[in-house]
Amino acid sequence: MWKEITIPIIFLIIGWGLGILQIMITDKKERNRKIKDTASNLLVEFKEVMPRLVSAFYSLNNSLGILKKEHIDWISQKILKYPLKVEKITEFINKLSSLSDEEVRSFSRYTMEQEEIAKSVKKFYMPILKYSLESITYLDYQTKIIEINKNFEWLNEEIENSNIFFQRTFEPGLTTDNYTRININFNKSLINITKLFKTIADCIDDFITKTENKKIK
Repeated sequence: MWKEITIPIIFLIIGWGLGILQIMITDKKERNRKIKDTASNLLVEFKEVMPRLVSAFYSLNNSLGILKKEHIDWISQKILKYPLKVEKITEFINKLSSLSDEEVRSFSRYTMEQEEIAKSVKKFYMPILKYSLESITYLDYQTKIIEINKNFEWLNEEIENSNIFFQRTFEPGLTTDNYTRININFNKSLINITKLFKTIADCIDDFITKTENKKIK
């Protein structure tokens, strides 16, 4: 009698345990799939945006007359991994890499005097990055993803500020002092943008390197 009652209960417990184990295995497989899919999609988006960040970093620094040899060295390293879409810029960077720091600075100052600064900088929209934040529990390197997204937000805010300063330079009745003040703020904003270009590019490069080395599991 006792055995007749006990044996079904044991089988019931075993069945329940196996069911829980199956759910855990399925959840782990689903988590791994989402990690892989999200990381792969991020890689595509990040690799697409890298040439734009590097190219914009070069162009804006050069237009502001503050391009340095260390900037050219950094750009040269990045375009080896992330080729620029405009081949002429790549060729020009290669030529600049053979110059000294003073020669690069002189060239940049000359460019600033001869050419008008690119007044309008376009914002960056990263839909896959935004999606990954919604699926953050499925991602390793969460801190890095959050950091990159936050930097893009700061970048777009600074771009918006620079565009506002630029538009204000056309306000009717603007005094010389006010124009000078606005123009100074405008240039400061552009310098901040160049710094964010580099910061974001370095963060993305680090993420890509670690991901492709299969350190995200």
